[in-house]
Amino acid sequence: LFLATVLINVALLNVFYNVMVKLLSIHLLLVDLFLIAPYVPRLIRFFYSQEPVSLREKQYIFSSAWKKFAFVLLLLAPAWVTFKQVRDAKSRHHDYAQSLKNQKLYEVTNFVEYNDSIPVQMNDTLAWSKFSTVSYLGTTYATVYGLQGKHHQFLYKQDTNKHTISLTSPSDQSSVYTFQYDDSRSGQHVLSGDWKDVPVKIVMKPVSIDSFRLNKEKISWIFHPGR
Repeated sequence: LFLATVLINVALLNVFYNVMVKLLSIHLLLVDLFLIAPYVPRLIRFFYSQEPVSLREKQYIFSSAWKKFAFVLLLLAPAWVTFKQVRDAKSRHHDYAQSLKNQKLYEVTNFVEYNDSIPVQMNDTLAWSKFSTVSYLGTTYATVYGLQGKHHQFLYKQDTNKHTISLTSPSDQSSVYTFQYDDSRSGQHVLSGDWKDVPVKIVMKPVSIDSFRLNKEKISWIFHPGR
């Protein structure tokens, strides 16, 4: 009963916040409900009719010593697996927490195409609205957000000597966008280069990562590594 209460909460959070472990949490919830099912009539009498009931079931005792020993090992195996998973998850969480310290978010204040000072239209598919970087497990990723809410993720590399940054498509390593950057002005970062075969100049300012607005997205039941 306690596990069902927890799993209902976990499963609903995974569904409505589009977390990538929906199927696993729902599967565990269904297994738990399956184990509760035989006791439902007695639980209803106990909680709603206030009748005395017994949940005691038949007890099975092994007569052979080796069977008892094997049973104890089977009981200890899940405990060991759980301990190992918790230890590994704690290590991954520590690495992830450290990577979030290097997370940066920029808001694009000006996006110029072909050195044209004409304001960018909302239907412009080239223009950026935001730009973010984050390091995870030794790899730095960059995300480009368009004006229409779409975003694309790239592998990020910075050369401090040449003052350049490179955005490489994870699915196509030959697709690389290189920009010259200038951060000499306080509170302003300027990128210059070719974006999708169009010469652009991008002016950005750093903003707090907590200012990023959460948007509703379509629920995905299966996790896609390429997203």
